[in-house]
Amino acid sequence: AVDLWIAATDNYKRFLQTGVDDMVIPIHADARELPFANDYFDALISIDSYHYYGNDDDYFENHLKPLIKEGAPVAIAIPGTKQEMNGIIPDELKPFLDNEGFDTLHCMEWWTQILEKHLDDFSIREMECTDAAWRDWLAADNPFAKQDIDMMKAEDGRYLNLISITGKRK
Repeated sequence: AVDLWIAATDNYKRFLQTGVDDMVIPIHADARELPFANDYFDALISIDSYHYYGNDDDYFENHLKPLIKEGAPVAIAIPGTKQEMNGIIPDELKPFLDNEGFDTLHCMEWWTQILEKHLDDFSIREMECTDAAWRDWLAADNPFAKQDIDMMKAEDGRYLNLISITGKRK
């Protein structure tokens, strides 16, 4: 598990708590400078991060594809938008968001153009759990979640979603 923002030791403690410490190795690194051998991985799973570093035409081809075995499953879960916003924050969300974070969010059509060419059996869909996931997040005892409560009231299900992207590396 590569993470730039969470220390490897913190992630390792979390892996111990969830019983996956024998399957996941925590690494503190930048996703654009991955320290792995080519054809090393049997699968790629990315949860709530790909939109930060993989939102250009070249990222998958240049940074991930060499590391993943041909035919390996790829699963990406990211926040997104219901329609392309082109980095323009809706007026009712401006009190809560800035361009730095919002410009990483895109619609399913946008992600299809970026990733479909790299994956066989490509599939993209809005997750059915979007509403439940937001409810769980907003109910969490987390200061960031508390900050999102008013934003999600203003958003009212009109703009944001969660996107699932799957396929097999070509």
